[in-house]
Amino acid sequence: MTRGTVMQLMLIGFFIFAVFVVIYAILDFFKKLSSKKGRGELKQEVSATTKFIATNKDFHKGLAEEFRPLLILLGVLVIAGLLSLLGLGD
Repeated sequence: MTRGTVMQLMLIGFFIFAVFVVIYAILDFFKKLSSKKGRGELKQEVSATTKFIATNKDFHKGLAEEFRPLLILLGVLVIAGLLSLLGLGD
């Protein structure tokens, strides 16, 4: 077998594995929704995650550092779009 064929088989295997993982996660989610205990667990997980995201300063700082280049790029694109709408980009 060539390396390309092996790589294709590996990618197909990873894709099939990912599909099974997603199907399992969806089924597990609906299983939790069907019981009162499961709904309580989901509510607790969501509220804990929301509280962490809302209050953790280190998380906000890391997020800002991680997405700074993307925010700069989006800002440049917005400014370029506005300039082209005004006819200044020709």
